[in-house]
Amino acid sequence: METLVYASAATTTAPRLDDILAASRRNNAQNGLTGLLLFAEGNFIQALEGPKEALDATFARISNDRRHKLIMELYRAPIDRRNFPNWSMGARTIEHAEAPAGAFDLTLSSLDDLRRHSRGEEVFTLLKSFYRVSYPDSVAS
Repeated sequence: METLVYASAATTTAPRLDDILAASRRNNAQNGLTGLLLFAEGNFIQALEGPKEALDATFARISNDRRHKLIMELYRAPIDRRNFPNWSMGARTIEHAEAPAGAFDLTLSSLDDLRRHSRGEEVFTLLKSFYRVSYPDSVAS
């Protein structure tokens, strides 16, 4: 089992997240994937986990999806257990008012800087922490 974290820019200022989530949840459940999708500052940040073949196929599909541009893989690693075990796809839009200015730098340039310096694991840790704090009832004991 592996985890994959990627970031991309939305091709529209207001993507139809409900449509994306409905398709993601259906496809992920069929393919044994779980994960978390955040949308902030016009960018998607997503962690996916599951069988390598399913991750590869899903990432290829996302890479060809017209709703995404400037797609970058930030992190990929083997995992022993799922970090988002109860979710075929959890999601959240982070609004500017939810965090103090500068608390999160989720712009594509900052994420690309993390990727270039092989620090994608930090983004993965951020997503896991966000999940645990925001959705404590979903976290397995």
